[in-house]
Amino acid sequence: MKRLLLLSGPVASGKTSVSAALQELHGFVPISSGYFLRTQLTARNEPLDRHHLQELGDSLDKSTDFSWLIEAVANPAIQDQPAVENWLLDAVRKPRQCRMSALAL
Repeated sequence: MKRLLLLSGPVASGKTSVSAALQELHGFVPISSGYFLRTQLTARNEPLDRHHLQELGDSLDKSTDFSWLIEAVANPAIQDQPAVENWLLDAVRKPRQCRMSALAL
């Protein structure tokens, strides 16, 4: 059975440490929403700072009705590695993004 664990929390709350422990102890494979956003900003020649990352995420939430995180980030990662059972999606920031996660599996 596939599992998709959503990781959320304020800046400097320990998400990176929790992610590392889950990967090491339980074999979770990370899916990075930040990597996706940084790639998009780089293609647009925009700064890679926190403000622009959040602004782009908010814009994608609005233009895709919150589906970008699952459709453009999580699903492709999961489909690329069908044998992986435990997934960890970082930086989930909004309740609607959480509800959309059911579409990933």
